[in-house]
Amino acid sequence: MNKTIKYFFMEMLKNFPRQFLFLLFLLLIESLVLASSVLTIVPLADYLLDSNLNNPSKITKVAIKILATFNFEPNYFIFGTIFILTNIIRSFFDLSIQYFTLKIKYSIIKTLTANLFYR
Repeated sequence: MNKTIKYFFMEMLKNFPRQFLFLLFLLLIESLVLASSVLTIVPLADYLLDSNLNNPSKITKVAIKILATFNFEPNYFIFGTIFILTNIIRSFFDLSIQYFTLKIKYSIIKTLTANLFYR
């Protein structure tokens, strides 16, 4: 089974290198956007647990430093807005990645089907 999967990936890379690499790039972008979306909930949770932020996590400390460079006070509105904005951005990327994935899928299927008829 493992050789079959390896053969499939090698054939896809050989026959469709541009699509394969673009799909790999999209996967990396999606993982970065998803990680940032998850990380933005930490400062919000810290603020909800302790509004004075007496014992914040390392991620919250970094967020506070970033907010300080822009002269913003850490508060519920700021952390909530950042969380909502990153989730909107994540949703946009999810839709875009799904669109491009389907576009690549159908172009590969179209090529493979055309190759079957012209052989």
